[in-house]
Amino acid sequence: MVFYTVRELRNNTKTVQQAIKGGGEVVITNNGKPWALMLDIAEDDLFEVVHAVKSARMARALEKIREDAIANGTADLSIQEIDAEIASYRNGRHIQAL
Repeated sequence: MVFYTVRELRNNTKTVQQAIKGGGEVVITNNGKPWALMLDIAEDDLFEVVHAVKSARMARALEKIREDAIANGTADLSIQEIDAEIASYRNGRHIQAL
């Protein structure tokens, strides 16, 4: 994996394209932080690649939710406790809306 800045992408597009060609990956940074990932894909694979990226993002988001639940102690709630929490929130929201 190769890193290029946004400025390098703008000023040396062909260099970045060559780094991607043949299956390479390029990370574009903005102010020193990862901003975009560029990779070589075949036209026929576009939707599969987009789906794979979305699936990976979803899996990471779910993992983050699980980590947060463990950290704040809600990972072991029973279904009855979850239902009670939902009912409590709904009742509170309803009162605030009046």
